[in-house]
Amino acid sequence: MLPWLRILTAFVVAPVAPALAFAPVAILAGGAPAGLGLAAYALILNAAVAYPIALFAGAPAYRFFQMRGWVGAGAYAAGGLAVGAATGALAGGLSLEGVGGAVSTDAAGAAMMVAGATLCGALVGVTFWLIARPGGG
Repeated sequence: MLPWLRILTAFVVAPVAPALAFAPVAILAGGAPAGLGLAAYALILNAAVAYPIALFAGAPAYRFFQMRGWVGAGAYAAGGLAVGAATGALAGGLSLEGVGGAVSTDAAGAAMMVAGATLCGALVGVTFWLIARPGGG
């Protein structure tokens, strides 16, 4: 596959990797109709959040890593981890009770948002690396 096509495919697939990984779990846990609906909902919600983040944070991070020569899986996992943590901190901070977010939670709920987003970010980073193979491997 051409390198630019691998990179384009990675930018399309990697941001929704968390929802794609969650889909079989949702289907097995909720049964076919309910689980499939939950998986579809997760995919739509994931895409609505992840594609703008990939555009505004992931693409510049990719260019930065390329300029630095950081082409290993570890760099992409760490980059995804950082972007995920920042996104989770923003979402968690905005959802704290008294801040006026649409979803209201306590500090433990906000911490769970940060942890979940951080893990999802790492999954996206590694998935991107596995598809794009930025080092040419």
